[in-house]
Amino acid sequence: MMRLIAGVAQHRGVRSAVRYLRLVLAWVLGLVLLGTTATALGVAVYPQVTGGQALAVLSGSMEPGIPVGGMVFTQPVDPDEVAVGQVITFVRPGGAGELVTHRVVGVDTTGLEPAFTTRGDANDVADLEPVPASAVVGTPRWVVPELGRQAAVLHSPKGLGALVLLVCAVVALAPGRPSLQESADPAGDAERPDEVRPPLRLV
Repeated sequence: MMRLIAGVAQHRGVRSAVRYLRLVLAWVLGLVLLGTTATALGVAVYPQVTGGQALAVLSGSMEPGIPVGGMVFTQPVDPDEVAVGQVITFVRPGGAGELVTHRVVGVDTTGLEPAFTTRGDANDVADLEPVPASAVVGTPRWVVPELGRQAAVLHSPKGLGALVLLVCAVVALAPGRPSLQESADPAGDAERPDEVRPPLRLV
């Protein structure tokens, strides 16, 4: 009888440990899902709220200050206030709409509009084409390392698939109501060895 009681207690301990582990995993995966969702929402909403842009960094021309795989959050800037030493984001002249973030190393005010000579911090020479003031779209406000890489993965088919699996895992691991089998007493009469049953009466 004592062996049976010990076995039941051990079974309950294992079941409690498994339930606790599932709860911890559900919380961890839930936090990951919450962080991923908040990041994606923030990147999508930022341009609408601030008028700036959220841009993934694809090259190392501005390292180490702006690393590859990071994300640059820009804010609008008045081209007339741009000075030497300031970092700007602009549409590359002749680049079919390509956006570039480089540092201003020279300002030419002799034309109809200011023109800026730019250079990446990691580059040895300045950019070939001067940047007209009309091509300036903003200046960096924040730089978040690795966020651009994560955003690219999230928007890929594999990233979306992983997100769906993450949601399914959170739902599967989330604690719920115990089943009828779990609610029943697995020990049965074994947990009440001292119970005295009334004798049968024969009439």
